[in-house]
Amino acid sequence: MSQFGAPRPTPVTESTAIEIQRKEGSARSALLGGFTGTSTIPAGTIVKLMGSGLIQTVGTEDPQDVFGVTLYQGVSGSLATTIRGRVRCFFDGVNSGGASLAPGTELQLSYTYSGWVTLGNTSGAIDVVGFYSPFYGGTGAPGGAALSLTTNSGQLIPVELF
Repeated sequence: MSQFGAPRPTPVTESTAIEIQRKEGSARSALLGGFTGTSTIPAGTIVKLMGSGLIQTVGTEDPQDVFGVTLYQGVSGSLATTIRGRVRCFFDGVNSGGASLAPGTELQLSYTYSGWVTLGNTSGAIDVVGFYSPFYGGTGAPGGAALSLTTNSGQLIPVELF
């Protein structure tokens, strides 16, 4: 007999193809390699792992090449901690025309600024590395979390990195 006289659960014999998985981030460390045009790399930079160590992405990589986003500023040869999952990384806002970036908008690696993200390729998802994923509540309704592409260029934005 069920608690409080409630009916017993009805057995289910159907199966579904739906699978729910909890998505976790990850943290990894590696040495920083050489950088494009600078001797330091700031926190929030998207990096890939090469023979010389971690270097900034340049927009032409396969999204699978992304090692993570740096947590702290570092110099070439120092140990860096990177994370994947929900991160904050630099946004370039190039060719935006003053539009707004809505939550869930796909993003890809920037060709203009090494280690940054830009708007995703609408013709295909092969370039996509993640999507704009703001934290709700601080600005009111979810629509209030829209990001101005021109005024937020160069700022760290919340991204769900694949």
